[in-house]
Amino acid sequence: EVSATATTISLSFGGGETEAQLGGAPLLSYGLFRGSTALIGVDSYSTDTTFTDSGLTAGVEYTYTYKILNKHGWSDVSPSVTIKASETPTIIPNPPTTANSGLSVSISWDAPTSDNGSAITAYTVQVKKSDGSF
Repeated sequence: EVSATATTISLSFGGGETEAQLGGAPLLSYGLFRGSTALIGVDSYSTDTTFTDSGLTAGVEYTYTYKILNKHGWSDVSPSVTIKASETPTIIPNPPTTANSGLSVSISWDAPTSDNGSAITAYTVQVKKSDGSF
């Protein structure tokens, strides 16, 4: 899971590995890297699986990988993920429109007129139940 603002990138990584997947030894640390720079888990052990990288530059792409450490040593590097620090669009679109038909609901909306230089790649639709939960 990843989220980004103009100056921060928050990501989740690793987690859920079994001892068998770790070569029969317990996990000691995750090492998270931006490029070749260690962010957590290398100078001191960390079993955290979330991290927020801050002080970044809007519009710049950053590449992250991680490794796992147990008593046998470090694993190979994970596949990389590249994320762009970006501004949240500041132009608020019109409210969505809905149409009910039996047991279905159709939702439509207008795309923002500006993406502040970063392509919009997804929309999230949340349904709020009558009890207030999502």
